[in-house]
Amino acid sequence: VGGWNKVDMVSSSYLYDGAGIFDPDHKGYMIAMFRHPIERAVSLFYNLKSNKAYAEQMVTLSTVEQYSRSSLVENNWMTRFLSNSLSGELTPEHEAIAKEVLRTKCIIGLLQEKAESMRRLEMLFDVKAEKSQRRYDCQEKLWYWDWPGKNRHEQVLEGSEAWNRLYEQNSFDIRLYEYARELFKAQGKLFQTSVTEE
Repeated sequence: VGGWNKVDMVSSSYLYDGAGIFDPDHKGYMIAMFRHPIERAVSLFYNLKSNKAYAEQMVTLSTVEQYSRSSLVENNWMTRFLSNSLSGELTPEHEAIAKEVLRTKCIIGLLQEKAESMRRLEMLFDVKAEKSQRRYDCQEKLWYWDWPGKNRHEQVLEGSEAWNRLYEQNSFDIRLYEYARELFKAQGKLFQTSVTEE
C-alpha cells in the first residue's frame, strides 16, 4: 500500500505494524493531535461512563477521583503506544523512544491550537478550499462547539486529589505532552506562509 501512488493517507491505531507498509522509497509520517494527558483521562472517564460496553465496570465509579484509583484508569497511554510497550513498568528509555518517534516521524497537532493545527494539515495535504463565511462558520462549529465525541463535563482542578492521582498515573505522558508542545512550536517553521498567500 505504501508504494501505491494513489494513497495519500493511511489510518491505523497499530503504529509499529502499520509502519511495515512503508519502505525507504515510499516513506510516511505520522500525524497526531495531542491533548493534555489529564484532560484526556477525564474525558475518557466520561466516555466510559456513557459507553454501554463498560456499564458493569463503571457502575461503582461515579466520580473522576474514584476512577483515578481504579484499575480502569489509563497509565501513560501515549508513551506506551509510541514506545510499543503496552504493559509493564515504564523507564526513561521508553520515554526517550517515544520522544524520538515524535521528533523524527510525527507532524504534531495540539487540541489547544486546533485552528493552527488544521491550517498546517491543509498546507500538508494541499487542500484548496474556498475562503467564505460559510466555511468559517462550519469550522467554528466543528472545532469549538460540537466536534464528534465531545464530552461536556466539569474540568478537574489542578491540585485536587483526582488531578494528583491522574498526574501520578500519567507522569511520562505529561512530560511527553510538554515535549510535543515544543515540537509543535518548532514545526511552525515548516508551515510558514508568505504574506502574499494570505
